Amino acid sequence: MTVMNHPSLNFQADSRIDLATVLRMLFDHKTLILWTVGVFFLIGLGYAILATPVYQATAMIQIEPRKIGIEGTPEVSAKPLSVSQATTEIELIKSRALLGKVVDDLQLNRLQTPDLFPVIGPYLYRTFKPARDGELAQPLFGLTQYAWGGEKIEVFQLEVPEHLLGEKLTLTAGKPGQFSLYDSEHNLLLGGALNRVVEGHGIKIQVATLQARPGTDFTVSRQRTLSTALIYQNR
Repeated sequence: MTVMNHPSLNFQADSRIDLATVLRMLFDHKTLILWTVGVFFLIGLGYAILATPVYQATAMIQIEPRKIGIEGTPEVSAKPLSVSQATTEIELIKSRALLGKVVDDLQLNRLQTPDLFPVIGPYLYRTFKPARDGELAQPLFGLTQYAWGGEKIEVFQLEVPEHLLGEKLTLTAGKPGQFSLYDSEHNLLLGGALNRVVEGHGIKIQVATLQARPGTDFTVSRQRTLSTALIYQNR
């Protein structure tokens, strides 16, 4: 008589999970587990503190004038606003022509930001509280090319030739009231003084405010109006 083995039954018996063994393994490696959890917790906490907050509007309000009926009473429409009319009005608000005008009026196509040290720079710049007006934070590690807190810039006018649209230019603060403008390869384009229109290499720029140590860099750029309008339209 031949005795047949049943490997499937043996496999099922061997593959049962021993809860006590699992708990013992976790306890034996508790140090590694705690270190791993702690590292990821610190990474998340650091990101939450250092990340620059981004505020975004997710609602739109449409205000319509009330129609006055007989004897000054508000006129009640017999039927609600049609879907096609509402859609048309929304598309009008989001039209490129209107957005383009808003971009130009609010100067949203001009980029003007201080250069910040990687990772910790944005947090230090954002949380700096000057004790007096015009005070600047002390640069760390002697890196004066970065802004550490209190630096300000306001570019009142910026016009660039076609090939420089969208290109990031470097504006470096000089002696009080002076600045220099460089291209992406750090070639000098022009230099000038505050509140004066400076022209050179097809560029016209007027800087109204510049509060920084000599040598501090700022990034300035003139974006295409249509490209900027599309960015705001898709938000």
